[in-house]
Amino acid sequence: MKKSGPRAGTAIARNQPDARVVDEPLVRLRYHQLIDPNVELRKEIQRAYDVDGLGVLAVRDVPELVAKRRRLLPLAAQIARQPEQRRKEWEDPKSHYNFGWSHGKEKLQDGRPDRMKGSYYNNPIYNVPTEDPALWEAYPSSARPNLWPTDAVPELEEAFMDLGELIVRVGTMVAKHCDRYVEGAIGEHVSLPHRMEDVIRHSRCPKARLLHYFPPQERTSTSETEGENWCGWHTDHGTLTGLVSAMYLRGDEKVASPDPSCGLHVRNRRGEVVQVSIGEDEIAYQMGEASQILSGGFLHATPHCVRAPSLSRAGGVSRNTFAVFMQPQWDTSMDPPEGYEGMAGRNVPAWSLGQTFGQFTERTFQQYYQ
Repeated sequence: MKKSGPRAGTAIARNQPDARVVDEPLVRLRYHQLIDPNVELRKEIQRAYDVDGLGVLAVRDVPELVAKRRRLLPLAAQIARQPEQRRKEWEDPKSHYNFGWSHGKEKLQDGRPDRMKGSYYNNPIYNVPTEDPALWEAYPSSARPNLWPTDAVPELEEAFMDLGELIVRVGTMVAKHCDRYVEGAIGEHVSLPHRMEDVIRHSRCPKARLLHYFPPQERTSTSETEGENWCGWHTDHGTLTGLVSAMYLRGDEKVASPDPSCGLHVRNRRGEVVQVSIGEDEIAYQMGEASQILSGGFLHATPHCVRAPSLSRAGGVSRNTFAVFMQPQWDTSMDPPEGYEGMAGRNVPAWSLGQTFGQFTERTFQQYYQ
């Protein structure tokens, strides 16, 4: 059973008191700024991701995003409505349920199985990242082939891969500007072992997660949801996580969020909690632990959670969203720039010098299995 969260990384203790929610402006870039080679964005990257940053930025006006999002997200609810026995056919236990369908395999912070949400995981770029069974065995959560519900939801594969590819492509552009910021901050006397842009561009193991949060009265009791987070506080373990705006559904009907206080929240570098609102024409990108390590700590992983709505307001409404976890290839060395080991590994207990990303990933997931 794995720790509840969008993609397991380092959990943050629940007994830390939640700070009050404060307002902090989200750094927003326009897509045309990313593709213009003459636009300098180091200041914006620093504002978003350095020691004083919020840890997330948004890219708006992304071409075709609105249509691709509208096509994919309702399929999360369609999958979740399938008979339980059929959904079990789409599970992959060998991958720790990190390919195909996953429901009730994660645990809440008090150890109970998390049945509030269901997920469909797959690689958004490569259906078969490697044909080597030895790598499937060594890195089961990263290297195994995709698994699709072709018999019941045949349109899922194309819609999933289509939106996933777009998020990775735009994320690669964001990474290029992050590299420019880090290279300027670290100085010419130290070389980066891996540039974020190269890590994302050459990796064969990104992971995407289509999420369906069940309406509370359908799957949970009051004691399971009242005052609780859908996903507890944690940091992602990859390079960069791309997120789209959630879609709320009552049955098949699109509705507004049932509670203005629910959804994605991040903890800024001052320990304050900030609610992050993502527009339908935006992709938000938050930093993962791998980027913190490989940048020598000049970029910081983003602590975040997803807050559940009040039961009195939830009223049969499900939340459906999509996250793409860009991450290094399984054989990528996780050693940071020389002399920056202390900054790199701060608050990342699964990491140690000499690891590959595949080893780091498996050690990360081992923390959350019984």
